[in-house]
Amino acid sequence: MGKRWNRISCVIVLAGLILTSWVWRAAAQETGEAMCEVLKKLPLPEGFSESGYSVEEDACVYRYQFGQAPEAVIQFFEKELPKAGWKIIHRSGGSAGIGEGHALKARKGSYLLSISAGQAFMFKVLEIRVTASTETPAEQEKAVGEDKHLEEISKTLPVPEGAGQMSKEIEPDRVEVTYQYGGDLKKAADWIEGELKEQGWKITRKDFTAMGGLQGGTPEATRDKYQLEVSFANAVIMKTISYTARNRE
Repeated sequence: MGKRWNRISCVIVLAGLILTSWVWRAAAQETGEAMCEVLKKLPLPEGFSESGYSVEEDACVYRYQFGQAPEAVIQFFEKELPKAGWKIIHRSGGSAGIGEGHALKARKGSYLLSISAGQAFMFKVLEIRVTASTETPAEQEKAVGEDKHLEEISKTLPVPEGAGQMSKEIEPDRVEVTYQYGGDLKKAADWIEGELKEQGWKITRKDFTAMGGLQGGTPEATRDKYQLEVSFANAVIMKTISYTARNRE
């Protein structure tokens, strides 16, 4: 009798676990479908054609093909989303060789929106994903453009002649811009230091080393309430200079 009861108990427990798992998946599916309704209300540029969508657990993803430049697509959403009540919290983008990619994140209430537009050779694809936001109320108050002066700083930083911008990321209290550079990094570092001093920056850390033919370093500077890091890197086949400006307050 005892063994039989144990077998019955195991069956009941197993059935309960299966039922709970089914209920959980069904609820997650319903949440994902609700996310799709949010995506259907988003503004879209003209000329877009839907190439597919998927409903995931607590998420919905739509994919499109388009003819515009990827950066122009992200600029469209950056302009139009705030009109629909979305708050931009992050944007980034850049190009390298055969490809180009740009991304944007926005938030509205409990929803988090992620948009990426990219191109490899002639193939272009836009992916829009909406999920539940997990940020705290304090984090939700922040938005890109909150400190307008940071982006202005990124536009006035001294960049050596011949450097080509690879990527740019903007957050509420941080801007990072990376350039590919073909010249001598040590000469570039000396020139940038002199130009920063001319702009009123105070050099707080000098850091540049050369070892085994590789050069690199991350000097720092401050001006008013802002901190700046300039990272020099030589990875054999590619040299980069990255500027990261932060609001220290």
